[in-house]
Amino acid sequence: MKGKTGVMNKRLLLAKNSILMLVMLVVIFLAVFAWYYTNKKVEAGDISISAADPDEVEIAFTQFGADSGAIGNYVTNGGVSTWTAGAWGTTANFSGPFKFSNDVTSDGLTFLIPKFISTEDNDSAKADARKNGKIVNVNDVPVHGDDLKTNLNLTAADIENGVNADYVSIPFYLRSRSKDLYIKPSAYLAMKAEVDSADITGTNAARKSAYGNFTSDVLVAAMRVSITGGPVTRIENNVPTQYSEPGESPENESSFTWLPRPDLFLNIPDGYTEDDWSLVRNVKSDTPLSRLEGSTYVEDYTGETFKHNYYQLRYEDPTDPNSVVNGVSLVEDSDEDPTAYKSDVDETVSVGSYSVPTLGEGQKITDFETLSSHAEALSDGYYYYKFYLNIWIEGTDSEARRAMDTGEFKLEMKFGNSPD
Repeated sequence: MKGKTGVMNKRLLLAKNSILMLVMLVVIFLAVFAWYYTNKKVEAGDISISAADPDEVEIAFTQFGADSGAIGNYVTNGGVSTWTAGAWGTTANFSGPFKFSNDVTSDGLTFLIPKFISTEDNDSAKADARKNGKIVNVNDVPVHGDDLKTNLNLTAADIENGVNADYVSIPFYLRSRSKDLYIKPSAYLAMKAEVDSADITGTNAARKSAYGNFTSDVLVAAMRVSITGGPVTRIENNVPTQYSEPGESPENESSFTWLPRPDLFLNIPDGYTEDDWSLVRNVKSDTPLSRLEGSTYVEDYTGETFKHNYYQLRYEDPTDPNSVVNGVSLVEDSDEDPTAYKSDVDETVSVGSYSVPTLGEGQKITDFETLSSHAEALSDGYYYYKFYLNIWIEGTDSEARRAMDTGEFKLEMKFGNSPD
């Protein structure tokens, strides 16, 4: 009898351990496929903006990103950077590392992190989460506005406590003899592995992902870039004191939102094996892409990498953007109603030993739709604008996954008075 009890206890212990292991596997599995995740370590090797020759455009920024600080520039001599108020130049380089703590979602102007539906005791939700990541609760109030962190509002205490920015926002100024400003078609976003002519796929891939034989730099596939801002209408003692609308700063309009790397697709195979994902490169809008769901059904992803889907705030009164926020709505991109510029995969630039797609067509950033007063030349003959360069990881993008932890990138943009 005692022997039978011992056997039963062992069986019970094994059963408990098996259940515990199963629970742990489910938790790990869902964590891998979260819609957003913490402790993402993404470092920018180089973010460079410059003025295209021979256009009459100059660049400056505010000291250490101070939102209302003096216009000026940093002059580097012998490795030492000296701040010079009022100085203008033709280039501005912003060194990292820029670390993102969450995927966010944005139309390029308004940024937010939605709330999610609990999968606890919900088998249907669990199955959906395994396939698509966390399920957005469209009726819950998202994290938005001042509750989101950028590199501009991180405090010393935040940094000391390991808090990272939800997205990067870099303020800078442009001035020009012409009121028309464009982003040149040569703009591109590259993987650091491309810049270094390193291996992108294979077991020797640079910063190889733990989830497949490819570089974690492929995170660029889920990155988005926007330019927000507006005209400056008065400058006193090198400090902008008035913008296009009295009492307003110029970041109240998004003039450019860009999906820079639609040529990359992260393929998650049948069963979602954690270490056997693969990277598809040189994707075009008609390249056949699919993912197996179960053993019989094939889900078509053709063209999906060229779409910019995002969530936007939903208001209590749909006609009043100042009413109470009561949830979010999904905006789905389409060929008929595109929401962002896509890089032209047929127009490329050589980066290292690779070809990287470029914007392909110059885009005007001074066509402001809602600002009642457009830029006017000041007494020195220049038109002045303050812009923000925003960079984020789009949570609705299927490439926004844990596989790209530690990814690095290079962003290059040129500004001029003409689209070519």
